[in-house]
Amino acid sequence: MIVRELDATCASCDTFYRDFVDRQIPVVLRNVGKDWPATKKWNFDYIAQIGGDISVMASVSNEEQNGQTVKTKASLAKLLNVYKNGIGDNQNNSIPYVKQFDLFGMFPQLRDDINLDIWNWRTHCCVNAWLGPAGAVTGVHSDDENNIAVSILGRKEFTIFAPEDRPYLYVNDKYDPGTECCSVDHVNPALELHPLYSSADPAVVVLNPGDGLFIPLNWWHGVRNLDASISINAFASTPLETVRYGSFRLLYWVLHNLGLYKYGNCVCHASRFIEYS
Repeated sequence: MIVRELDATCASCDTFYRDFVDRQIPVVLRNVGKDWPATKKWNFDYIAQIGGDISVMASVSNEEQNGQTVKTKASLAKLLNVYKNGIGDNQNNSIPYVKQFDLFGMFPQLRDDINLDIWNWRTHCCVNAWLGPAGAVTGVHSDDENNIAVSILGRKEFTIFAPEDRPYLYVNDKYDPGTECCSVDHVNPALELHPLYSSADPAVVVLNPGDGLFIPLNWWHGVRNLDASISINAFASTPLETVRYGSFRLLYWVLHNLGLYKYGNCVCHASRFIEYS
């Protein structure tokens, strides 16, 4: 599979919607964030200066693949220093990764540093930030919302699969709101465990700072940080999509948090909590 590229500095929203969103085709949005204030000034020192004294929850496992969800709570400033200086060996995602962080809820003054007008009239369901070390991996999964990911600092590698590749990705039963997770390791696939993966047809794209990627809903993707990285992603849905998918997502979320649906087999509740020193 080949993913097309679009120079977002030249393309209109109408072109993006007509050729890609409406047709549910992924596309690399080169330079979509090139002129954002975030791309020009965000780095680990800058984020630490704004709010590094807070403590954040971070993942110490590839939650999508592993049977166990391991989390830790640590000083954001300390983690940012680890990322900046490349401290430690990140084999097996052992360095905590700040995932799906509500950066703009925590630091609303940063919200104007990005511009997501390319989503046009669609509702912004949520914008997340991801801060992590080189080598950090998010396992293969799909989301029930359209998604744009933008790299702010460092390079990120996305491995993308069409919905039709589902039989080859070993979808597991782990609960993640609005998401389906896979057991296959897209970075180092173990074909003796997952032989059908050899029949998948992935595309691999690399985002440089300022580049974005549109991932249609229900398309599978896994992510790896090639460098210590800061990125954001923005989910967006039409009102119809919000009703169609959001109502079920909310129902399952309520049941899950009441302990009635896949409680403990999830990415949200730590099955093991460790101290980070």
